[in-house]
Amino acid sequence: NKEVEKKEIAKFRKKLTKTLSEILQQIILKTKITSDIYRQKQIFMLGIYTIVHLFSFLMLMKIYYKSKKNETYLKNVITKNILLSEEKENFLSTMSHEIRTPLNGIIGIISLLKINLKDKNEETESLLHKLEFASNHLLSLVNDVLTFSKLKHQKARVNKSEFNVEDTILEVTEFFTTKAKEKQLEIIVKIEPFIPATVIGDRQKLEQILTNLISNSIKFTSKGYIKIEVTKEKEVEDTIFIKFEIEDSGIGIPDNKLEFIFEPFKQISDPSIKPKEGTGLGLAICHSLVSLMGGEISITSEVNKGTTITFVLPYTISKRFNELYLDTIKEISVYTFTQENKELQSLYKDLFDVFEMKEFKIFSSTQALTAFLQDIKGKNKKTLVFWDTDHAKEELESFLGLVNIMDDNTGLCLLGISQSPIISDYLSKHKEILLQHKIWFVEKPLTRSKIINLIMNYFHDRKRKIQSNQKTFLKEDKHLSGKKIMIVDDNALNRDILVKLYRTTGAKAIPATSGLDAIFSVEIEKPDLIIMDYHMPFMNGKECAKKIRDKGIKTPIILLSGDVFQPSDFHNEDNQLFDEILSKPINFQILLTKSISLLQAQTSFRLNNNTESPFPLLKNIYNEPDKYKKALEIAKNDIKEKLIELRKIVEKKDYRKIKEIAHYIKGSLGYLNCPEAVETLKSIEVLALKNEEIDNIVQLM
Repeated sequence: NKEVEKKEIAKFRKKLTKTLSEILQQIILKTKITSDIYRQKQIFMLGIYTIVHLFSFLMLMKIYYKSKKNETYLKNVITKNILLSEEKENFLSTMSHEIRTPLNGIIGIISLLKINLKDKNEETESLLHKLEFASNHLLSLVNDVLTFSKLKHQKARVNKSEFNVEDTILEVTEFFTTKAKEKQLEIIVKIEPFIPATVIGDRQKLEQILTNLISNSIKFTSKGYIKIEVTKEKEVEDTIFIKFEIEDSGIGIPDNKLEFIFEPFKQISDPSIKPKEGTGLGLAICHSLVSLMGGEISITSEVNKGTTITFVLPYTISKRFNELYLDTIKEISVYTFTQENKELQSLYKDLFDVFEMKEFKIFSSTQALTAFLQDIKGKNKKTLVFWDTDHAKEELESFLGLVNIMDDNTGLCLLGISQSPIISDYLSKHKEILLQHKIWFVEKPLTRSKIINLIMNYFHDRKRKIQSNQKTFLKEDKHLSGKKIMIVDDNALNRDILVKLYRTTGAKAIPATSGLDAIFSVEIEKPDLIIMDYHMPFMNGKECAKKIRDKGIKTPIILLSGDVFQPSDFHNEDNQLFDEILSKPINFQILLTKSISLLQAQTSFRLNNNTESPFPLLKNIYNEPDKYKKALEIAKNDIKEKLIELRKIVEKKDYRKIKEIAHYIKGSLGYLNCPEAVETLKSIEVLALKNEEIDNIVQLM
């Protein structure tokens, strides 16, 4: 049994070994088969992967080449758009010049006709008025469209120069005086006493904003007033933020229109208020210009009560207003005679209250004013009386009755519009009587400088004559008479109009047909003033002016241009070439005013240089030798005491007091022709304002 059992066990082991061998072979076979299948699948997947990547690569290459193609296309489109934009700008520039040139001729002819047709009948005068209105309206439309295009293409630049804010406002209001007079509107200009005498900024853009806003106010106001108020918003070191408010008593704007009012082409289209007028670009242009200069603009309005537009602009302070003038004004009493109009009287009171004068009263009765002046006569009371000719013209003849009760402490001023035939006839009729007394005619609007000049002239200038702060309106007075004015323009019509215009003033007008002609003629003719067109063949106005300046010739040059893109954007260094830049079509009244101003500035400069007095301003104020000497002694002692006081305060490091005393001395030295000392004191003021740098203040001391 054991042997059988052993045999069975051996047989079983043999079978088990065979079975295990077969199983192992099956496993190896299956593994090999599986491995082959996986390898095939791997090769397949690798193939698919390769195909996908190859496809992706081909797609990327396609996208790349397509993008390159698109990029080239876009570059071509951009280049084409730039060229089209430049062509558009050149077209606008050319069209601007082409449109304004004939407009300049039309407006010039109208101006000459108004001068030459002295005996024109009512019908002729009406036709001329309508023609002038149509021309100016067309000019306004052209200017709005071109200016808006200029701002949209970001071609406008801020050109900074020193200018007088008050003079700028007066030049703008003078342009609207006649239109305001026709609608019996009063234009009031109120300027805060401490607004600087001059600032540095873009005068032309301020003029443009004011022109648009005042034009709108007059257009939408049928009765009442337009008030321009200028105040200081804030001051940071040498930068002042000036707030301008244009207020009117017009039709107002509905609340639902206010939020869109500064958008282009938006107009007041409410038929119950006013039909559409203009392009709807004026306020959009104002908004863009204010933003360009770093300011803000806003509007408030009430239907049938009026509108107020406020904008604030930053300017660099150049020359501060002399506070000594304000001390003089506080000793003066002012009385105004006008019609019984509470709204107008309130505006006058507001205008004078800002100066803190000794006394201010308004009279609406000739008898009451006469009785009052009679009562204060001989009481040594310094008095100025303003007689508003527009609102008291029916009693104008009574004005002469005041002359008899005048004394040395009373000044009489006729206040009105020079273009009024009532005024010009009255001045001519009573010329002999008026010349014997110290009586002024003052052009409206009445402003800070006009009031100050009147007071300073009256109490320090004893010459008996009719005077005006802006100009003298006696017909025989010729500011341009005998002056040589060179007119440089290639356009025969424009040249001829300007030549005739200046000859009507008594000036000698010298025509020059081109820039080359002007360069050859300027040394021979030696003109007092040059009026030059910008667009001329072979040599434009800028090139011509540069060659004239290179010769050392400093004759004032006024540039005229109808180009919307170039002259107004000259860089500051180019401003040395021109004394004024005016846009076509020319407002001939402004051109003549600028001409007179430049020629008077020349004369004034020569007089100051030739004077024997080292203190010409003080000498002009105190004509009598004894008073002049006394004034010098007072100034010497006063300044000496203040300098000693300033030195002590500097040692104590009392910055507030340092600023106060430096400002006081600076004001006194303003009369004594000491610009370097004034600048030094100004620097001390600035440092004291910062409450630091005491060592630098000591050094300046």
